Amino acid sequence: MSLDTDKLRRDVGARKAKRGPGVGPNGKPRTGAMAAVRQHLGEIQALRNDGATWVDIAAGLTAQGIVRADGAPLTGRHLTALIASIRRQDIARAAASAQRAGRKDLRHRPPTPGAMAERAHVPGSDVPRKRPSEPPPGGDHPHQKSHGDSAMALFQRIDRKARNDAEADAQRPDFSKGLLK
Repeated sequence: MSLDTDKLRRDVGARKAKRGPGVGPNGKPRTGAMAAVRQHLGEIQALRNDGATWVDIAAGLTAQGIVRADGAPLTGRHLTALIASIRRQDIARAAASAQRAGRKDLRHRPPTPGAMAERAHVPGSDVPRKRPSEPPPGGDHPHQKSHGDSAMALFQRIDRKARNDAEADAQRPDFSKGLLK
């Protein structure tokens, strides 16, 4: 089967133009919640470390106009899901960057200042990686599998931590509405 790539480009462009500004690829409106949480993740984590609940932090974000795609206020569970998603993306980017740095067939290019600013929240992403001089006998890169394995384990730990935090927040009594009956 042949594919008319020019027509494909036109069709994709038309669909993208029809979607309009402020709408994501999935058709949902972009609210900026992910970007806001990503940008202020350190401060959000500091609030959490100071004893604030995810529910309190989510309510504070909602009070400043950060809402879900459907316009509903952020919940503690949604906030922890956003944070877990951001962390998974950061880990995946760092693993891909490390794997790319180890490839001999790619020329190493130092990151541009704009790209470094975009990735500033990824620990160690702007540190150039040393390439191995030769692949070990046997042909495989020594870190190729370990990056994927460790990234998956890290994803699972982050998800487990976010779920445990959300469950703990849900079990705490809410004394802001008076005494429990």
